[in-house]
Amino acid sequence: MPIYIGDYLRDTMGLSTQEHGCYLLLMMHYWTEKCLTDNIDELLIITRLNAKSRSVLEKILSRYFQHDGNCFRQKRIEKELRRREQQSSAGSVCSEAKTAAARRNARKGGRPKKEPNGKPNENPSPQSQSQSQSNSHPDKDSAAAGNSPPRPDKAPKKPPDPLGTEAKECVDYYFERHVEVRGYKPTIVAKRDMELFKRLLRNYDVAAVKEIIDTFFGWKQRSDFTTGTLFKRADVLYGVLKDKAEGRR
Repeated sequence: MPIYIGDYLRDTMGLSTQEHGCYLLLMMHYWTEKCLTDNIDELLIITRLNAKSRSVLEKILSRYFQHDGNCFRQKRIEKELRRREQQSSAGSVCSEAKTAAARRNARKGGRPKKEPNGKPNENPSPQSQSQSQSNSHPDKDSAAAGNSPPRPDKAPKKPPDPLGTEAKECVDYYFERHVEVRGYKPTIVAKRDMELFKRLLRNYDVAAVKEIIDTFFGWKQRSDFTTGTLFKRADVLYGVLKDKAEGRR
């Protein structure tokens, strides 16, 4: 039930709280039942009033309702009820039209295709109809022709890692040299250490990296023999190798 707050407050100036409750309950019953009986006893029950408050009910009826035969009516509520019925009937007509259009489209094989001007093509050509029918069962047609339906493309294979094998060889050599020199097995983190040696192999070949490892374990200044330290000092270690080769050390 629509209630227009401004209109309601303007029309009910001076009503008590009890009278407001009585008026609202009468309107709500009117809206749901489409009428309001003129039986005072029933109206007392509807408004939750007792016999002592009968004057409250009579005041609201006389001020806001008109007696019509065996019921009370109000023009504003009657107007709103007619408006709701019109909206309901209009919605029903619209729904029926949509249903009929959907049935027509279903008989034609679906919604009509749109032309370049944006308007639907209500009369598709026989060629387009036959094409849509042939495309409606592609798997069945391909099976009849002896061809299996196309399979999704396989994921591309990862390219081989040219440095992976060489890095593994360097890690193994580092492990062997650590056991030989330090007397115990080092802690090897495969992914991290492999990546370190791959980065070294971008600048040096396998033989040079092995020489750097040998120099690293023969370098008495170092006490922390880890792959991380080896990587950080690789350029210095390689400089030591060059100095030895040139006879500077």
